[in-house]
Amino acid sequence: HDVDGKAPALGNIGVIWHDKGELDKALEYKQEAQAQAHGLGDQWAEAVYLGNIGSVWRDKGDLDKALEYYEQALELSRALGDKWGMASDLARIGSIYRDKGRLDKALLYKEEALAMARKIGYRLGVVTVLSSIGSIYYNQGRLDRALVYGREALGLARETAYGTILRDAYTKQDFILKDKEEYAQAVP
Repeated sequence: HDVDGKAPALGNIGVIWHDKGELDKALEYKQEAQAQAHGLGDQWAEAVYLGNIGSVWRDKGDLDKALEYYEQALELSRALGDKWGMASDLARIGSIYRDKGRLDKALLYKEEALAMARKIGYRLGVVTVLSSIGSIYYNQGRLDRALVYGREALGLARETAYGTILRDAYTKQDFILKDKEEYAQAVP
């Protein structure tokens, strides 16, 4: 009868279903977790679950629905002054705009997320957002800008030893250098 523990348990079950690719089941559990958090007045947890629900909708391919949930999460994070939540929510909103092909708007959100992540010392967030911004510039054909952000992401990933991100950063650098026909730099 632990009312406070019910929402996290439901949320965790939702994460497992999400990881298994069972998106409808994941959505069911995450929505129930969000409703429980809302009922308890736990706005921080509610913001987390709203973001999680948005991620399920994104994986289901409904970018508008995902954006709706991410924006609700951002609104709560801002109201609470949760800078970590704000950095994550802003980055996710930027990713939705990137996925929709609205790259300039995506950059605005990603830059704001980057500034917030830097401000609070969220190094993993800084690395991932730098890399994402580099990818957006790459998609725009702005290879010099992509290289600047990519190199910064790579340097910080090396410093912090984020293995998967480090591998991805190297790969992105290779593509950019190849497109710039700077093959000698891409080889190492």
